Amino acid sequence: MWMDVLIISAVLTIAIGNLFALRQQNMKRFLAFSSIAQVAIFLLGIMGSSRWVWFGCLFSVYLYLSNLGSFRGCSSISAATGKKTLTI
Repeated sequence: MWMDVLIISAVLTIAIGNLFALRQQNMKRFLAFSSIAQVAIFLLGIMGSSRWVWFGCLFSVYLYLSNLGSFRGCSSISAATGKKTLTI
């Protein structure tokens, strides 16, 4: 029963996190919402039991750490320029 609850909550977190990320104009908020979705992907990886699933889980951790680096870069650029929004 708990596995079903975790799967449903992870899938909903991925969907909601990415949908909210698409609406953002602020780069920091965009990265924050996308990192929420990445943590849910990591949660799905933890629930798996094969070796390849764990490899995917480690890759997800790598992507999450690179997202944190991007967040730091955006913070530095925002502090230097004063711009916080994305313009297309």
